[in-house]
Formats: sequence, C-alpha cells, structure tokens
Amino acid sequence: MSIELDDRTFRRLTDAVMPGERLAPSEAITIALIAQLAAGVDLDDDAAEGGLLGAVTRHLCAFAGIPRSSVPVLSPRPLPEDAEARSAWVNWLAGQLVTTRARELALVVAHLLIVADLELAPVETELHEELQRALLVDKRRARELIAEVTEAVTPGARSELQDTA
Repeated sequence: MSIELDDRTFRRLTDAVMPGERLAPSEAITIALIAQLAAGVDLDDDAAEGGLLGAVTRHLCAFAGIPRSSVPVLSPRPLPEDAEARSAWVNWLAGQLVTTRARELALVVAHLLIVADLELAPVETELHEELQRALLVDKRRARELIAEVTEAVTPGARSELQDTA
C-alpha cells in the first residue's frame, strides 16, 4: 500500500473527517507535531513515512492558511523513547486540540503515518491506541474514520489497524 497525498486526496481526507470546516492554525501545528511523533516513534527513518510526513505537513499548513515554517521540526533524538515520556507528549499534544474534528483528524493522520512503511512495530500500535484514548475518539468512531480515510487514500484497501481501533 503506497499512500499518495496530493491535493485532491487530502481534500477527500478532510472532507471525510471535518466536512466544510477549517483548521485553526494552532490545531494544524499540533496535528503536524502528532504526525511527526507517529512517523518517528519507531526510530526508523523510512522514506515512505518521510515523504508522507512532508506532504501531510504541507497540506495541513495550506488547509489552515499558515506558512510551513510555523511548524517546529522535531529531530529524532528529542522524540520520547520510553513509554512514560511518550505518554506525557501524547497527553500534552492531545490537550491542545479542542474540537472533536481536529482530534479525529489528528488520529487519522497519525494512523496513515504509522502504516505508511507497511511494518507495524509494537511501539506504533501502542502509540495508536494511546492517541485514540488521549484524543477521546471511541473505538467505533475510530474504526469508521480509519476505514473511510484508508479508502480515500488507497481505494479498495482495508486498514491494518482497523481491528485494533
């Protein structure tokens, strides 16, 4: 499964999660930080994740009307390497997202980055579950969102995490 995130596909993704709504600049930045965490949690630099992360960040910034330079870049080492530190980051970031739709968008963006490399490490599954809880997205809604967004970015594909959501 290759995830291509062009303008049309990103619009399908946002229409599925937050139809007719816009992101506040602070929400776009927070979602981009969650995306960086999802891409780097396994501490493996993967080209598929890196390309998707760049596309996600670019689209989030355009969607919120902010320059890409407003999103801080997390280098691999400051990423939390233990469960306690990761949990603190997840809870802090999740707390920055006030609207339900922004929290849902953060979950699906993280999901896409987690599955982008086609290798689901245990730490990625843990992060996905932790994000789902911290972002207050119930399991039924998470499954619906993931199925819809997976179909939007890879027509006909089913999500690897759909059963764990």
